Amino acid sequence: MFKYNTTFLVDKKLFNKWKQWMQEIYKPAIKRIVPDSLPEVYEVLGYNEEEHRTISAQWKVLTPDKIDKIHQSSGMLFQEIQKKYGDKILTHSSIFKLISDN
Repeated sequence: MFKYNTTFLVDKKLFNKWKQWMQEIYKPAIKRIVPDSLPEVYEVLGYNEEEHRTISAQWKVLTPDKIDKIHQSSGMLFQEIQKKYGDKILTHSSIFKLISDN
């Protein structure tokens, strides 16, 4: 099991627009490319909560080749949203590999 994780640092004033982008653009685009991927979205608590909301979006997949597809597609989508909102929406992505489920 692998996870493609992206942490978003979102200006609180733009959170609803970001959430709409996540639901209407990002998640559907990735599901078209990797239909068997499973998305999970979490809010990270206790980090710079006064001005920003920190969100972790994760995609569960079974093979590393699917991670590559998500990574390539996500990069293009992230560029689009950052072009629109600049440093008010920042991203950082990482890849996790499950080594133990207990």
